Amino acid sequence: MSRPAGVTVISVLQFIAAALCVLGALGAFVGGGAMSAALSQAQNAGPLAAILGAGIAVFGVIFLVIGALYGVTAWGMLGLKNWARIITIVFTAIAALLGIWGMIGHFSIVSLIVLAFYAWVIWYLVKPDVAGAFKGTQSAAASA
Repeated sequence: MSRPAGVTVISVLQFIAAALCVLGALGAFVGGGAMSAALSQAQNAGPLAAILGAGIAVFGVIFLVIGALYGVTAWGMLGLKNWARIITIVFTAIAALLGIWGMIGHFSIVSLIVLAFYAWVIWYLVKPDVAGAFKGTQSAAASA
């Protein structure tokens, strides 16, 4: 069975997210180093410069890990690996829950659009014909 077009779209978006995470990590590493160097030259900075640099580096590592997860999952989606579909559904559901929680304090139309997109991704990936593509079989409804 050929790969559904929506799976390709989701994979491309995951690759873009992976690239943005890597860029964010690089920005954290460079920015954290620059801030740490600037603070260390200030009088009475003490250990604050090192703590700040290390803290920002931790965020950079977190961005790298998330970017790697996006990249591996996107590659798995392109290869129609069912584990990639499941991971995408789980991470999208977590992102949707966090988005709903964030909207409690501050509602915006953009947040609502993002939530609608998350809902579409989950709905699309659990459709029997799409799930069947990942398992190498067509659903009975799709073949009838």
